[in-house]
Amino acid sequence: LAEKLADVFALPEITEVVAEIPCWLMRSVLLQGYIFLTDAYLCFFAHMPAREDHVLKSGTLYKKTQRTKRWLRHWFILKNDVLSWYQSSADPYFPHGVVDLRYAIACEPQGEKNLRVRTSGKVVLLCAESTHARDEWVKAIRKVVFKAQNMGDSVKIAIPYSTIIDVDMASPMDFTETIEVKVLD
Repeated sequence: LAEKLADVFALPEITEVVAEIPCWLMRSVLLQGYIFLTDAYLCFFAHMPAREDHVLKSGTLYKKTQRTKRWLRHWFILKNDVLSWYQSSADPYFPHGVVDLRYAIACEPQGEKNLRVRTSGKVVLLCAESTHARDEWVKAIRKVVFKAQNMGDSVKIAIPYSTIIDVDMASPMDFTETIEVKVLD
């Protein structure tokens, strides 16, 4: 196993695996994988789900216009790496606008029902009809952003022990244990 990890992570320093722990990586999305504690690194590995060519989420959102600062109702479709909006659900052929989520910097909830999608080129302000709907859109967009920015069929993170500043353990629910690893950037 040590040889395989050294090969997968391109880290010849790995000579021994102390533990292999199934886990979930919690960042902007949940990603199921494994933590490997080696003699030199804390390693995380997960297979990425295959890209699907179907609509991940669709529904009504209000978009704040750039010029007039008014909120206009649009039909939004989240598909592959793109968030696009249309005049209505009856005419999903010619979008009024698109956001290429491969270049997204963040998708953040704001206030009670608003969300903000930032890319390197623009900021799009949106409003859902409820807090729950807003949270579902944020979750879906963050998942797409994570996939788009982690191309390939797997996610690999190797943290040298020398860069780990602190490790906090918590059990927010009876059936889970959470470990937060803080590292030097």
